[in-house]
Amino acid sequence: MSMQTFFYYVFLVFGFFVFSFISWRKLREDYDVNLIFTLNLIFLLGGMSIGLVFARFLSASMWGFLLGSLIIGWYAAKKMDFKIFEILDGVILGLVWLSLFFEAGLLVQFGWGKYFTNTLYLLIPILVLFCARYVLAGYRRFSWYPSGKIGFIGGASGLLYFSLLLLVDFALGLMLSSSGKFIESGISFAVAFVFFIALYLRSGRRQAQRLLTAFQKKKRRKVFVNGG
Repeated sequence: MSMQTFFYYVFLVFGFFVFSFISWRKLREDYDVNLIFTLNLIFLLGGMSIGLVFARFLSASMWGFLLGSLIIGWYAAKKMDFKIFEILDGVILGLVWLSLFFEAGLLVQFGWGKYFTNTLYLLIPILVLFCARYVLAGYRRFSWYPSGKIGFIGGASGLLYFSLLLLVDFALGLMLSSSGKFIESGISFAVAFVFFIALYLRSGRRQAQRLLTAFQKKKRRKVFVNGG
């Protein structure tokens, strides 16, 4: 094993610990420690399993891991009776930190990359974490988010992360003529849109409240019909 590969795995292991620590620190007051670490393990294993599938079709990237974590992790969170928006800040910020160490490991192992691709991917989590700390933290003062409800930092960080990932993947797809990058940019758009809708419905704005009320009524009606 080369020194570059060794340090790549060191970065990954350290990233896993940071992800677990961030999640634990954000959730420890509301949930049992064992439940928190069980959920963290599910997020990590889910990301690794889907990431291995992605690696067979696309070049090594953080995308497969993130997609697996979000799908399998959120499903497990609902089954374990976690409230999604209560865990959103800790989980998303933890995943952004993990992606930072992942991209740093790739930079050590493979260098700058053509068109400085590895550097561009490393800048994404750095920018998101900076915004989360110095811009998004004051969300309770934002006039366009009147509800002030928890989960904004995680949702906005997710929206910003995948929007930046969309721009980078699309630009690299054009420069490298890579169909894989276009596929990744399409998935980034879909996930960013989900975060946008979640934030909009969570914002407390009048139009959002109407949409949320209509959705809840439709859901209750469906449950009533199925129960009858």
